[in-house]
Amino acid sequence: MGLNSRVQKVLIGVEGPVTGPAYRVRLTKVSSYLIVTQQRHTTYTGTLEQLEESARSVSRHNLLLGWWGIPFGLIWTPMALMRNGKAMGQVRALAAQGQQTPVS
Repeated sequence: MGLNSRVQKVLIGVEGPVTGPAYRVRLTKVSSYLIVTQQRHTTYTGTLEQLEESARSVSRHNLLLGWWGIPFGLIWTPMALMRNGKAMGQVRALAAQGQQTPVS
């Protein structure tokens, strides 16, 4: 299964102790204020559990603050939710593959 550039398995570059494999994922956060809508792409690095928490936080932000902008908030928010969901699915697939090999 090929992976795109949004998800990569990383071996170094993680701050703090890592108890297992570390991954990197790029998530999109959308913020809207009536006529102004902003997209912010941020790369998160950590274990699967840390990335799951980050993705939940970004999704909550998008659902609460993303859709208020006319017209781009209504367009970009669903796109970001789908893109982030796909990226996290790829991270989960990598983690499932990684569980079959021992971590040194």
